[in-house]
Amino acid sequence: MKALLAGTSAGPRLDAWLAHARPSLDAYRAEHPVRLAATAAGYDEAAQLSMVNVAVQLETLRHHPVMRGAVAERGLTVSGLFFDISTACVLEVTADGISLMADQDATAPVTV
Repeated sequence: MKALLAGTSAGPRLDAWLAHARPSLDAYRAEHPVRLAATAAGYDEAAQLSMVNVAVQLETLRHHPVMRGAVAERGLTVSGLFFDISTACVLEVTADGISLMADQDATAPVTV
């Protein structure tokens, strides 16, 4: 994401992969609500762009016909997460913001 922000090459293979994040870079530059929330929370630009990328990809998934059908027919929920390595915290990323995911009781059953 740092290379994408700086407009520099990260190497041919990584550049090809990062090209998929260009819509996220455009949204970031247009002051996407997730960028504003991440900025207010004190995250650096690379983390902000990474979170915007999660939000943009969520919207892409939500508009895919297969996903729309699964949401409508089976109640599928699509969630976006960002792992903050520096704090070992997980953030939920939505189309318009971020929130810290609370720790869950480790003894509680997990439903998948």
